[in-house]
Amino acid sequence: MSRLFTAALGLALAGQGGAAGLQPCHSTFGATIQQSAAHVDQLEGRLGCQLQHIKWFQNWDEAFNLDYARMLRARGKSLELSWQPRRLGPGGQLQGVPYRSIAAGQEDAALEAMVVGIRQLGAPVSIAFAPEMNGDWGVSQLGPHNTAADFVRAWQYIHRYFERARVKVSLVWAPNILYPGSKSNYGALYPGDAYVSAVALDGYNWGTLRSFSAWKSFDETFGPSYRAVAALSRRPIYIGEIASTEQGGSKAAWIQGMCQALPNYPRLTKVMWFEMVAETDWRVTSSESSLQAMRQCVQQGGLQAMTRSVR
Repeated sequence: MSRLFTAALGLALAGQGGAAGLQPCHSTFGATIQQSAAHVDQLEGRLGCQLQHIKWFQNWDEAFNLDYARMLRARGKSLELSWQPRRLGPGGQLQGVPYRSIAAGQEDAALEAMVVGIRQLGAPVSIAFAPEMNGDWGVSQLGPHNTAADFVRAWQYIHRYFERARVKVSLVWAPNILYPGSKSNYGALYPGDAYVSAVALDGYNWGTLRSFSAWKSFDETFGPSYRAVAALSRRPIYIGEIASTEQGGSKAAWIQGMCQALPNYPRLTKVMWFEMVAETDWRVTSSESSLQAMRQCVQQGGLQAMTRSVR
């Protein structure tokens, strides 16, 4: 039986505040969303239920958002941070923090600041360090002076640092889904099960949004990468970022297809929808039809009902 159906519902019983009076969503679902209680409330209000997992982004030198984390924990949510090794340089341009500098102990001030913040919180936090490290579209990804071996050494250094500090941190290895022309492969970038708490895949249906893209189903988007990481690691697997464009097909049908396909991925433990506007409006609220499809999926009993409908 899929872990999606056997996941514990303890967090569901703990939710307080926020979208008052709403039942918990199915324990599978969460969202990557802006650091704002108002954004969380608005999304949950439109979904008609309270999400169990929330993720947000943080650059390397930014302070851990303790107030936001405390608010989310008070509502019974699990917390995940997408920690980007990048900082603002002269002129406000983003600059990557070299993996080699982290591994050499030259960035310990940022690690210690994170330790202090999480200690003050006193609750578990999952950290996806350098997500989509196998990509080639960001300042903190692979390059001539940022190799796969450098990444692994940096990861293992961070793991040892947090372990010595005895903070409640779970490190999540979060590559992008497989794509043509990647500068490295999963095996070369994987730090090892001893250093990883969970594996998360980031992937999107780009539809016809770009010249290089075409409409792809959930299975076409995630299937090959899921099988690759399942063979590589024994750690829990989940979807760290997921969304679909409206361009090139029906986003509502894509969401329905996702929900119907999830039980076919027995090692998946959760799904984190990317609820932001970036290259396009990736949010489930981009149209009323996509919102209704997600509402049907995330509410208690919805995932099982959608699965039964295709059997």
